[in-house]
Amino acid sequence: MRASLNFIKDFVDANMSIEELERLISLHVIEVEGISKLVEASNLTIGEVLECEMYPDSDHLHVCKVDVGNEELQIVCGAPNCTKGIKVIVALVGAVLPGDFKIKKSKVRGIESCGMLCSLQELGIPESFVPEEFKNGIFIFDENAQVGENPLAYLGLDDTIIELGLTPNRGDLLSHLGIAYDIAAASKKPVTYLAPIMKNNKESSLSVKLETSDCYAYYARKINNVKIAESPWWLKSRLMACGVRPINNVVDITNYVMLELGQPLHAFDADVIGNNIVVRNAYDNEEMNTLDEMKRVLNSGDIVITDGTKPMALGGVMGGLESSVTDKTVNIVLESAIFNPQAIRKTSTRLALRSESSMRYERKVDPNRVMLALDRASQLFNELAGALVDENYTCVDNTDKNDKIIYVNVERLNNYLGTKLSNEEVISIFEDLCFEACLENNEIKVMVPTRRVDINNYQDLTEEIARMYGFENIESTLPVTDSKGALTETQKKVRSLRHALANLGFNETVNYSLIAKKDVDKFREVESSISLLMPMTEERETLRLSLINSMVEAFKYNKARQNSNLALFEIGRIYNENEDLVLSCGLMGLYESSLWQGKKVLADFYLLKGILDHTLDLLGYKATYKKAVNRGLHDGQTAEVYVNNTKIGVIGALHPNVLKENDLDKAYAFELNLTTLFNCKPEEFKYMSTPKYPAITRDLAILINKDVAAQDILALVKQTGKKTLVDLKVFDVYEGDKIDSSLKSIAISLTFRDNEKTLLSEDVDKLVGSILKRLEFIYQAKLRS
Repeated sequence: MRASLNFIKDFVDANMSIEELERLISLHVIEVEGISKLVEASNLTIGEVLECEMYPDSDHLHVCKVDVGNEELQIVCGAPNCTKGIKVIVALVGAVLPGDFKIKKSKVRGIESCGMLCSLQELGIPESFVPEEFKNGIFIFDENAQVGENPLAYLGLDDTIIELGLTPNRGDLLSHLGIAYDIAAASKKPVTYLAPIMKNNKESSLSVKLETSDCYAYYARKINNVKIAESPWWLKSRLMACGVRPINNVVDITNYVMLELGQPLHAFDADVIGNNIVVRNAYDNEEMNTLDEMKRVLNSGDIVITDGTKPMALGGVMGGLESSVTDKTVNIVLESAIFNPQAIRKTSTRLALRSESSMRYERKVDPNRVMLALDRASQLFNELAGALVDENYTCVDNTDKNDKIIYVNVERLNNYLGTKLSNEEVISIFEDLCFEACLENNEIKVMVPTRRVDINNYQDLTEEIARMYGFENIESTLPVTDSKGALTETQKKVRSLRHALANLGFNETVNYSLIAKKDVDKFREVESSISLLMPMTEERETLRLSLINSMVEAFKYNKARQNSNLALFEIGRIYNENEDLVLSCGLMGLYESSLWQGKKVLADFYLLKGILDHTLDLLGYKATYKKAVNRGLHDGQTAEVYVNNTKIGVIGALHPNVLKENDLDKAYAFELNLTTLFNCKPEEFKYMSTPKYPAITRDLAILINKDVAAQDILALVKQTGKKTLVDLKVFDVYEGDKIDSSLKSIAISLTFRDNEKTLLSEDVDKLVGSILKRLEFIYQAKLRS
């Protein structure tokens, strides 16, 4: 929610420093996400162009003499609408415009220029907010502007924007009057709001009929002889500060009142909608064109405002194109209504049509402001559009306008908050909030106004007391308990994993649990998945069943920001039956480099496998691998990971199709199910004394069928070598034209040692012979010559 400080000051004295205001709102109202000026520019003034001559040998530059109040300046300007006699925005020498653009005395083609004549875009105003006549040139003031004045103050652009992080329950803060109530309560100042004063005539011929239970109240008033025109700058600047684009006085007035009071309004062309308004649910497959010129196909859950026959507006969401206000509109029908929040939410979500109105209706609006908003807008139509307002109105209203009565026990409240407030102090806080409160039978009777639709019980009122009293004023105490906190075994292991991977140069990522439905089975076979009923976007629709999906998203996000050398890990949940805890790691690009050594280590399958083995070894596990097929991983570069013959994960290179879809370089990833892994029994750590006897090493190169896995060879060698074989490793694998195409050569280094005696070469030769015979018998392996 973007709020205008000038708008707030209409209702409460908020004259304090920006820092003080930010602290007050953050501590007592709602989180402040940011504060900024509407226009970030300095040293501006209003100037009058006294002379404007074309620059020699130029078809667009003008040399101007500009009166800025205390002196006359020569300024070179290239705007096509620059002419003698106009009043303009002048950035003086020393001014700083958005983008840290500093105005200096300079020479343009040899002619001195002492400033700059500015367009609104150059002040940081979005082009969509700029009036059409000034989009291609400098801004020109009306004749009432005084030379030497502050142009931002004259236009109402000297405003501060406050970004509020609204929570769904605080719909009252979607109005500036609602924000003013809380600021006034926190600063103990009064709220001032003047009741509308209208000039009316007394003719009304409208009728309203409700044929749906989803419309709780509907008010309509006819306003005649409306003069469609541009809104005054004070009104446009308020809309701009709130992020709303000015259009014309009719639309701007309805938006302004919505921002002021939080009550959405809509204006129909009266000559199109007629005098008989019927509010009903749409028919299935009924169609209408909304203001955004889109054809909408409706269903029976949607609310429509009709002329008795066909839809003229999509109730609570957006107006219809046919009945919209145009430059030819003379008479309007002004609507102020309350609709079912759930119905509005379903319609706006299904049609992907979120609007300022739907956002407010979804959070509920104040039934006592429906008529107030109608009167306020009517007053502005009379003042700004020269309209004749019908003092009568037509309505059907089924809402409860009575305040809620809730009782608060102060002793219970103090026990809950840890405070020592008296009855008088609690009543004073409620009165600051403009809640009527009095003591009745040792309890405080509180009348909660209808504007606070979020307050329904004493717990809600307790929260109001806490935030207005000040959370910082509540004494901090330690919980009274004999128990001592400690990490669970799972938490200890997860912490060890985080530290180990960070030490290996990996960065931890935190990703969305929701992914696109089409991707849910990309890295895992899936029988069923869990999807949201009403997702915000298709990209965040289904709960993930693999963390590799999220790893690919992280690769893509970083690659798009020119960060292509990545070592990432994530520990998070997948959403299968047990919501298992999973670890995922990924590598892309350079893993390590040293310029002065000329050393580069590129990501590849075996590097990631080594990291996986090292990580498991720290936890006391030994992994084995089996070739596998995975739709999202590269054929021939994918393996399933096993611990104690239990499958715990998968490792592989990302499939070329995945790389192409996401514009990635070669990338590798593994995923381990930690829930399954931690249920496996780790190997016991064994301490060994320093060997007393020397070791003997033998290297073997054997020829074997391509399909035999190296780990199967090693397992057989280890089994045959018995206790004297203390170490073995593969140090080379060869496939090429020097051996049969069906074979591969595996080179193994074997280390032998006996802890009770010194081994002789004859002993080792005998063991090697046994190993070769066993390999030949089981795998038809032969010693490579």
